[in-house]
Amino acid sequence: MGMEISRGTRHSKIIGDFGEYLVCNWLSRSGFEVSRVDHTGIDVVAYNPSAGRYGITVKSRTRTSGKESESVYVFRKDDRKKLLDACEAFGCEPWIAVYVELECTADLYLTSLVNYDSKYRAGNASAIDAWGMTPMQMQGYVADAEVRHIRIAFKDENWWRSFDGQEEDVSPVVVEVRAILNDIDRDRSKLNPSQFSILHEWLQALRPERGWPSRRPVQEAFAPLCLLDLKRHQMLPQRVQVLSGVHGSPQHDSEALCISPGESVS
Repeated sequence: MGMEISRGTRHSKIIGDFGEYLVCNWLSRSGFEVSRVDHTGIDVVAYNPSAGRYGITVKSRTRTSGKESESVYVFRKDDRKKLLDACEAFGCEPWIAVYVELECTADLYLTSLVNYDSKYRAGNASAIDAWGMTPMQMQGYVADAEVRHIRIAFKDENWWRSFDGQEEDVSPVVVEVRAILNDIDRDRSKLNPSQFSILHEWLQALRPERGWPSRRPVQEAFAPLCLLDLKRHQMLPQRVQVLSGVHGSPQHDSEALCISPGESVS
């Protein structure tokens, strides 16, 4: 089960540095000579005799629940020119890296500026260039051999949950359903847009709500319905069975009322 994100006051600086070091690490372990640089336009210089010399600008973001599909800004105003000028000065090929982390997973993308411009840059002349993060766009990156991609799964074995002194008190069924949703979310690039929308709604409906005990009965009622909805849309892992008569769930699958969190029950 993933850890709910609560960012510290310096998190933007910390995640920015972490993304740059992560790029350095993966390139270094792949045979590149790398250096993190403090220069306008580029963050990392990487060299390999077979691949050449790359000047890389790195953009790193942490996305909280509900903002998973927000795009990452790659270039604002004259950022593109700064990258090109720095790469010309250092004799590098311009590349971009995007690191995005969620509660349970993180994705690192690395590609050349030429590949980005030819396939992913918006067609209209815009002052801002972005790296899209919708499920369909992520599927496109996975299928593109020119986009290097690393996926990381976070597993919270024993970590801080909350500092407000109020721990959640929910049933094992709610805990298990959240774990199932997080398992699906770890591999969400394989979901189609409709399935992703369903996953997002259930993650929102069943997310931890410390300090809001009034929501717990709703989540207890939603948990078994969530399993049935996932099964109906062929999203339920094969190892998971929808059990009848457990914690208020319907007695028979054929009699089950399948709803999404946004629908009402009359």
